[in-house]
Amino acid sequence: MATKVLSCGFYWPTLYKDASNLVKRCDECRRTGGNSNNNVIPLTTILKIDIFDVCGIDSMGPFVSSCGNTYILVDVAYVSKWIEVVDLTNNEARSVVAFLKKNIFTRFSTTRSISSDGRLDFSEQVF
Repeated sequence: MATKVLSCGFYWPTLYKDASNLVKRCDECRRTGGNSNNNVIPLTTILKIDIFDVCGIDSMGPFVSSCGNTYILVDVAYVSKWIEVVDLTNNEARSVVAFLKKNIFTRFSTTRSISSDGRLDFSEQVF
């Protein structure tokens, strides 16, 4: 009852107490009882995903060479925000696949999907 009053735009300080007293005194309200299904929020399913199910991968560079490495490869798990970063000498698909096998798949299991910006090193057949 108080919800209906509030939805109409009315309010007073003792609204909930007054509504409770009215319902307790009203014989018809006590006989019907229970809540109607008018104000029930429909149930929605929750998508269950594991921590490393969806990852994003990106390559940056070339940078100034440091110990022969000029590229940086970053992998981010979207759910946990876990970041894995490695420096690479080149920006080839074989290097990316080796990084994924060594640092992601063997430690956290395979991912359901990997999203990237669609650059050539992520779209080759090896990847």
